[in-house]
Amino acid sequence: MATDDSSIAGILDLIASLEKEAADAKRTVNRMLIRSGQPARFNDAELNADGTTRANQIRKDQFYKKALASSIREYLQMRYDAGNGPATLQEIYDAMVRGGMLFETDNEDNRKRNLRLSLTKNTAIFHKLPTNGDYTLREWYPDLKAGDEEPTAKKKKKAKGKKNGKGKPQTQPEKKAEKAQPAPKESDGPVTLLDAVRAAILAKGEEEFTKQAIVDWIAKKHPVLKAETRKTSIFSMIATLKDELNLVTAFAGKGKEPHRYKREVK
Repeated sequence: MATDDSSIAGILDLIASLEKEAADAKRTVNRMLIRSGQPARFNDAELNADGTTRANQIRKDQFYKKALASSIREYLQMRYDAGNGPATLQEIYDAMVRGGMLFETDNEDNRKRNLRLSLTKNTAIFHKLPTNGDYTLREWYPDLKAGDEEPTAKKKKKAKGKKNGKGKPQTQPEKKAEKAQPAPKESDGPVTLLDAVRAAILAKGEEEFTKQAIVDWIAKKHPVLKAETRKTSIFSMIATLKDELNLVTAFAGKGKEPHRYKREVK
């Protein structure tokens, strides 16, 4: 009987060793797939013999008293090391809560809004996959170029309404009013950079524009904001205002030729 017990123990040790090697191999495959832009092949339960991964082993104080952006980066790196790869906004939020993150608000919707803002404005660190909207670290993709995170241009919608004598659709009154919306004035109080970006985009009406054109507009209208030294923030704010102002990519730039954008009036 003692001999049988010893043999069984030896076999179990061998099984554990083989399972560990298999899990390591699966994590390697996942990382290779992620780097090539493909989804991970193996799920969490398949990565370790006990069904756990390092990304799930978050301490209750893992992110306590830490900055939000750095905590998100740490969590995404943990997922990558474990072979899990990209994460949804909900997965990132759950991890932050599990790790003791101190949010500025108790409202869950506002917490997620702040989380999404941190992910979208820090484009030098984070990257949103255009295929499914999951978030990743930009450093995972060495071949990723500036502008690759831009949304695909939507098809231009035909304007509805009666045609004028020249056969062109008339512009509806409410659209005229929207286009003529004035930019904020200095006399109305201090203008924030976000206000200036919004005003610059509105000032363009339905014309196509580049991100640099927005910087130039702000530099001219609000020199106190020092737009030329804050390009990264301005570019991020343009992306943040995409849904609010119905921005679409009018032309996807190639090489040194920049992207051009426009407002799509619905």
